[in-house]
Amino acid sequence: CLTGYTCWWAGMAAAQSALLSKPKHMEPSLIEAGARLFVTRFLGRFISAGCLILLEEGGTTLTFEGDTRKCPLKIVLKVNNPQFYWKVMTNADLGLADAYIDGDISFNDNNEGLLNLFLSNELFAQFLDETMTYSTGLFKKEDEDLKVAQLRKISSLIEKARIDEKHEVLEIGSGWGSFAIEVVNQTGCKYTGITLSKEQLKLAEKKVKDAGLQVLI
Repeated sequence: CLTGYTCWWAGMAAAQSALLSKPKHMEPSLIEAGARLFVTRFLGRFISAGCLILLEEGGTTLTFEGDTRKCPLKIVLKVNNPQFYWKVMTNADLGLADAYIDGDISFNDNNEGLLNLFLSNELFAQFLDETMTYSTGLFKKEDEDLKVAQLRKISSLIEKARIDEKHEVLEIGSGWGSFAIEVVNQTGCKYTGITLSKEQLKLAEKKVKDAGLQVLI
């Protein structure tokens, strides 16, 4: 009858609406599931500072938080495709880049997330030495202290460039100011640095002030 058909149709429409409104959870393949287990265990073991939150398609939330409270960094990534885990497991940082390019992951807040990730002094301090030099040091032996290797590299650059007190040095991408302080201390030259990072500039200015070199830098 018409009434029965109408009820059946209404029931089907309601069921379809419920299915559409319910988030669809990711269904990784066996290989992707294994990669997911590997990556999440790795993150849980090795994240020592800050907080990383993975929001998987369908509502599953994975939180990895370090014990170090000095770093307020918090990153939220949306996992859109389980291929993300496979790419990270097999290619590490390059896999992460590929996953981002392919849309397997995205930042929950593109602007704030990226700025916090790349401009936080606390983040870089976790793996750089006291000079905060973001490039390879010049080592003489395998177990040499990183700070010693970085200062040797800076001194080598100053020597090879033949900088003296008559010169005015311009550094584009001045970082945290370690080269500025060393080149002025060693040669007495004048120095100007350019950086786009407010965080790096703030720390560099403090280091210069502490060294008493504001007149030359």
